[in-house]
Amino acid sequence: MFRRWCRYLDKVFDFSGQVANLRDARRRPQIPTASVWLSVFLLFVFRHRSLNAMESKLHTGRFWRKLLGSRPPSADTMGRVFSLIDLESLRRCLIKWVQRLKRNKALDEGRIAGRIVAALDGHELFASFSRYCDACRHRLLSPGKRKQGYHRIVAASIIGARIHPVIDVESQQPGEGEIPCALRLFARLQACAPRLIGIFSLDALYASPIVINTLRAQGKHVVIVLKGNQPGLLRDAQGVFSLQKPYVYFAADNVHVQLWDAEGFTSLEGSQWPLRVVRCIETQTVRRRVAGKWTQETVRRQWYWLTTIPASEISGPNIRLIGHRRWEIENRGFNDLNTHWALDHCFKHTPNAILAFLLTLAMAHLLMSSFYHFNLKESQRRKLTTIALATTLYGELILHAASNPLPSMLVRIPP
Repeated sequence: MFRRWCRYLDKVFDFSGQVANLRDARRRPQIPTASVWLSVFLLFVFRHRSLNAMESKLHTGRFWRKLLGSRPPSADTMGRVFSLIDLESLRRCLIKWVQRLKRNKALDEGRIAGRIVAALDGHELFASFSRYCDACRHRLLSPGKRKQGYHRIVAASIIGARIHPVIDVESQQPGEGEIPCALRLFARLQACAPRLIGIFSLDALYASPIVINTLRAQGKHVVIVLKGNQPGLLRDAQGVFSLQKPYVYFAADNVHVQLWDAEGFTSLEGSQWPLRVVRCIETQTVRRRVAGKWTQETVRRQWYWLTTIPASEISGPNIRLIGHRRWEIENRGFNDLNTHWALDHCFKHTPNAILAFLLTLAMAHLLMSSFYHFNLKESQRRKLTTIALATTLYGELILHAASNPLPSMLVRIPP
């Protein structure tokens, strides 16, 4: 399985060639950047969760020197190199791998009207009362108004497909709001991969003229949750829909849906584009166990979404689908990465290292998810979870190294 995984990475993603282009700011490095990065990459692949744990594994056998193409780095070396590594080289590598998935049609399941949908969202990583860096944000917490430093990021993730790759990450600077950080991330995505994403699904915080104008000026559409933070537009939409009957009724996954749809709203002050609003009421009967007895309860939810997409291009039911898919960046993104991939662990508390570890985690997650979903057969996936796959790869690496010569992951592996 381990050799099969290595061949898959080289054949599909040119893993060895791309990793060889990684650089850092050391003048006379004794251990190549690619070898240090590969050590951290394997830390995430094998789910070891700390640099010290990985260092202890790297000293369990001589085969690691062959695998890494150099002597294994220490935990201190991994942290120091990641504080100096070139972030743009990591981002270019990650984007190239995502574009390879697009060319291989691995992301086509999530397309709507032929367009790939992505979500942007903020996330808090970790906090400390005693350790700070230049990029820490600060807040005072009761009791005693203790000063706490913490880090926040904005991440972009493709949603709707079988895999949910994080395609870029940006740090939120001290005193900076989430929207300026997200716009900086969007500008970089637009510069390096202008045709990758067609639609962005965003939460209510992004219902801002500057977000809509910026994305539309670059030819991108948005679907944004509409709440009370834009009372004028919400009030106008409610007034229009109160005079209409729902134009669509349908049932999906035991949920009865009613939809209203109207275009031409101009009440969002500062927006240079006319907006469309979709209202959705969902009714569902759920079964709950209360005080030892099963009861049935009818749950009713209401949603409003504003969008720049004309009704002639994408229907109301698909706008609802895009709006609901935004939760995937939370449920199948941040939650999964935090629980199983150590997203919120601080490996090295410097601004550059934090982003470097996050980008490496995103790369490991993308490659492991791709191998699991697109290389393993369905019969194998039924017996093997993604967590078990990591254990299997590590076990077969140790077993193979004990009886066979082990090739380096930094050169192409013959079939």
